[in-house]
Amino acid sequence: MELYNQGLSIASICDIIDETPTVIEQTIFHELEKQERKAAKRAAKNAPILQVFSETNNVAETAKACNISKQLVYKVLKKNNIEPPRVHPAKATRKKEIAKYYNTCRSVAETAKAFNICKSTVYAALKAANVSPTETHRQQDSTEAIIADIMKSSRHRGWITEIARKHNRSRQFIEQTAKRFNLK
Repeated sequence: MELYNQGLSIASICDIIDETPTVIEQTIFHELEKQERKAAKRAAKNAPILQVFSETNNVAETAKACNISKQLVYKVLKKNNIEPPRVHPAKATRKKEIAKYYNTCRSVAETAKAFNICKSTVYAALKAANVSPTETHRQQDSTEAIIADIMKSSRHRGWITEIARKHNRSRQFIEQTAKRFNLK
């Protein structure tokens, strides 16, 4: 059978094995019938599983209905070239959603508020999705105004907090800005 599967003719197999053509033909025919019977038996066994899966389109429900393991359902589906739907979506989906939302609103703060996450998480998601966050002119102007206020401040107690409240920024941002421009 192996020689026949390799594409050799019956005459060349007769020369190699030293058998009559009828014996070889009968052997090949018997092996092919055996394979067909196996395939038919497997198809009959898998038919109920495939039918239930086509109705439910859910591996867990199919396994429960057929009283078999999910692993066996996956195996049957794979043998029949059926790709089951994913139960758990890829982890990058959330990052893609964040990037998509950011592209519609164009505000990191608004995106962070909508997803109830911090801005650094939004920036990380944008970086993962190859979306560059653009700083708006308002933010640039406010940074310049903060620098001007830092320079004007008399350095009295609580000056960082006052500037932070005035510009609706965090104390940490004001301190970092002052450090960045050597104003502190």
